[in-house]
Amino acid sequence: MRKFIYLLLLPLLSVGQQTYIPDNNFEQALIDFNIDPNPELDDSVPTSIINSIAYIDISNREINDLTGIEDFTYLASLICNNNNLFEIDVSNNTMLTELTCSFNYLTDLDVSNNLELVRLACSDNVITTLDISNNTNLEYIDCHANNLSQIDVSNNLELQLLNCSFNNLIEIDLSNNSILENFSIEANSLSELNTSNNALLSYLDCSFNDLTQLSLINNSNLNFMFCNDNNLSCIEVWNLNEVNYLEMNCDNPNVGCFRKDELCSWSLDCNYESSIYESLINNPLVGSFNLLGKDATNTDFIFEVYEDGSVKKYFHF
Repeated sequence: MRKFIYLLLLPLLSVGQQTYIPDNNFEQALIDFNIDPNPELDDSVPTSIINSIAYIDISNREINDLTGIEDFTYLASLICNNNNLFEIDVSNNTMLTELTCSFNYLTDLDVSNNLELVRLACSDNVITTLDISNNTNLEYIDCHANNLSQIDVSNNLELQLLNCSFNNLIEIDLSNNSILENFSIEANSLSELNTSNNALLSYLDCSFNDLTQLSLINNSNLNFMFCNDNNLSCIEVWNLNEVNYLEMNCDNPNVGCFRKDELCSWSLDCNYESSIYESLINNPLVGSFNLLGKDATNTDFIFEVYEDGSVKKYFHF
């Protein structure tokens, strides 16, 4: 008899389960969207309602805390731009295909459980680390304007757009991203960039870096390319006539635009290998030393001193 009564009550208990929503602005948004049937703020919402929601946009709501989002287990698209979020836990939202959380105060973002993600936009935060190695379905990543010092996209073979401008990156490997079409890495600290495996690129912005060489010979699909404000004197391209035309017609957005520094030139062959060799001849190595000032043979940390007085430091493995 007791078992029979329990079975009768089970559906009622399930319907009555509540999810804790401590942030009043978050709960008010759910009320405004008719997701929370109770018009009064009571820090809760019926779980049976929110666990079937597939899309929610709670941008511009001054939300400080997204506690409760973990029970939106059917959620495919979460948009929470321009709030006051310092953290967000989407580890339970395993059906997410889109996460957009730009213009917040996030220092970390864990998407390791969100294997279905196709689109990730987390720009204009203060994120220092972003691990997207598990997110192999990603096609779109916008992480510009953060504090990233590195990003590994080697597992993201479906990537078509990557924007990591305005970070602290000193290198990036795009060799596995063969279908990448749009790439922005403006205002970082790159000293080199290899796009030879990215033949589908149509947009490239690598301006405001420290590049000394750039070859675009394999990037004949480019319509927009910005490489100004680097240390470039020559840029290798696939066709001089086409590139000169794109540089001259930047005022026409329907044509395309190529932009470089005025003293930099386009060339079919910048003779980069020769210039490296020539530099080594003109500035030979004087000696190499360890931390104690002794000969660097068989040591890990090495100082190399060149004839012009410059010094290079590196670890020898």
